Parts: sequence; C-alpha cells; structure tokens
Amino acid sequence: MREENRPEPEPLVDPETVAQMAPMAMMAGAALLPMIGSALSGLLGGGSGGGAAPAAAGGGTAMDPESQQAMKALKSLESVYGEGEPTDPGTKKLREKVSDTEAGSGDGPAMVKAKRLFQANRAGAFNNLDKQFVNYLSTLGASNKVDQNAIRRLLKMTNEALAELGPMAYTKEGQQKVRQILTAALQTAHKIVSGGTANNGDSASAIDQLTNQYLYNIIGKPLPGGVKFAAAAAAPVQGGSERAQFAVKTALAQIGDPYVWGAVGPNSFDCSGLTQYAARQAGVNIPRIANDQYRQLPAVNPGDIQPGDLIFPATSYKNGQMGHVMMYIGNGQVVHAPRSGESVKITNLPRSYEARRYA
Repeated sequence: MREENRPEPEPLVDPETVAQMAPMAMMAGAALLPMIGSALSGLLGGGSGGGAAPAAAGGGTAMDPESQQAMKALKSLESVYGEGEPTDPGTKKLREKVSDTEAGSGDGPAMVKAKRLFQANRAGAFNNLDKQFVNYLSTLGASNKVDQNAIRRLLKMTNEALAELGPMAYTKEGQQKVRQILTAALQTAHKIVSGGTANNGDSASAIDQLTNQYLYNIIGKPLPGGVKFAAAAAAPVQGGSERAQFAVKTALAQIGDPYVWGAVGPNSFDCSGLTQYAARQAGVNIPRIANDQYRQLPAVNPGDIQPGDLIFPATSYKNGQMGHVMMYIGNGQVVHAPRSGESVKITNLPRSYEARRYA
C-alpha cells in the first residue's frame, strides 16, 4: 500500500486536544495493543497474501484461519471490556489486571471526559468512515465487480477494531494504530476489488485522508477540506470528445465534496452545479438548473451515450420537471452530487433515464 521508505505522516488532529486526552487515554488503552495487533493480522490475511476477505461471526461464509484468529482477538477484547463476569481464567486474570490499572488512575474527571468525548462522536465517525471507504472503492474499481458482502464484513471488522481502540486514539501512539488499522483494511479491500488500479501514491493518500478524517471526527470536528481521492481522477477516460473527457476528469476530482443545495463549486455542489462546473472547466457553458439542462441540450439515445453525457434519471421526473442530473463516466457508471448529507460520488447508471450531450 505504501512505499517501504515512506515515513508515516504526523496526524493532523488538533494537538491541544491530544495533549489533554493523552495521559488518561493511554492508561485506558495500553492493554489493548497486543489484541488489536492480532485483529490487524486477520484483516491483512495474516500477511500470507491470500485473497479471502474476513467473514463476520455468524455469516454465511466460512472464515479462513487468519480471519478466525482476528475474530477471536476481537471476542477476547469484548470479554475483557464487556459486561458480565468472564468464565475463562485467563480472561478473568486479564480483566483484573486492567481493572487494577484503571483503578490506579483513579478514573478521574479527565478519564471520564475522554470516554464521553469518544462515545459522543464515535457513531458519526464510523458512519463517515464507512461512506468514504465505499466511495474510495468505487473510484478504485469502477469497471470491476465488487463483493458487497465481503465489503460489509470488512467494514464491520474495521469498525470493531477502531471501537476497541476507543479513547486511546487521542494519543499519538493510538493515532498511528488508527492508521495501521485503516492500512490493513485498504489492503484487504484491494483484494476484494478485482483488478483495482490505484497506485501506491493514490493508496497512501487515501489512507492519510481516511485516518485524518477519523481523528478529526472523534473530537467532533469535520476534516478541513474534506476527503478527495485521486484514483478516479487519474484514470484514463475512454470515449467521448476531448472536452467531454476533461469534464469527466473535473467532475471526478470533486469526489468527496459535500452536497449543498444551490452550490456551484469549487468546494461544494448540488447536482446541476457539479455538471455545470465540470462543463465550464472544459470550456462549455451550459444552463445552471437540472431541468434547463434537460430541456435545452441536445438529446442522446440512451444506447449511444458516451463519457461526459448528462444523465437524467426517470425517477427524478415529477410534475413536469426534471429534478436530478448525473454525468456518465463510462463502464455503466455516473458521478453525481446526490442529496443533502452526502458527497459527490460514483454510482451505477440508473435503470431508466434520458441523456443529453453538450460537447
């Protein structure tokens, strides 16, 4: 995923917050590191290079030995830090040791603050991470089939590893552990997405961005500038005119930018704001509103679409108005700004649609 000599970057998360949280977070999480290491080994397939993704407990697919080892480590974490009295003598002894460590710290106001901060922000951080993870995979394997069940299992296991790390992520050591967890997850994802084309630089950039997004999110802040992935924008566009190809690359470069109603860029967009912005960067002026783009631009037979063409889903046509627009990028996929609360992303071509061409 990253070059051997490439140094791990310093986390971008607020250093003042880290300084406040580090002492009690370290005491709370020191005993977790060996077991999280085992979980990482499972995510990576034990370093064996095998292509199987880890399967969640109770799933329909048998887990390979490395995945079983990782799941066992996660279950051990649950036994030590979960509710109820453990029955296994080793687990019981480890829980007593952890309890002694936490008791020695006094579990004072600072510890409570760290735990509360993490609990308050973990759901949003996991949700954002999952969305961007899937977004990255869509840029990586635009023309490849993706095993959605394997991706769901991978996301579940990744979230479990991060959850067990918990408030320790506020420490410098914990932040590097976050990066290791996400590195392992993306390496496994590359195996799941057959024929993925991201190079080492793209992958390293994705790891950096996902890590920093998570670290910002667990202190309740958005990542400044948002997450943008280079893989899709760097990929060659097959078909369409030169201007249309340039427009596609421009639209793909906005992946990760938030949807904002009425926004026309360069850092946020609504659906027609994105298509207008991409076309304008390619030297073509088109109408601002989706319905005007639909009404005023030349129609294209759906069977003849090319990259750069505008796609209007049939489901968005209501009360005589076309309410949504996407841009075709080839291989049966489009890029678009979906709705409030989401970001610019790649998705599959809708089943029923009309198309228009501007270049």
